[in-house]
Amino acid sequence: MESRISEHPILGTIPRGRLVTFTHDGKTLQGYEGEPPRREDGGL
Repeated sequence: MESRISEHPILGTIPRGRLVTFTHDGKTLQGYEGEPPRREDGGL
């Protein structure tokens, strides 16, 4: 299950930035440009 909002009843379709690869604490991760990082515990 994806936790990102892709459709919103008022805002419509939410565009995504481009997919980027980065390294954090020695781990290689992927995320969308302009999106805040997600905590390891799932919080914001």
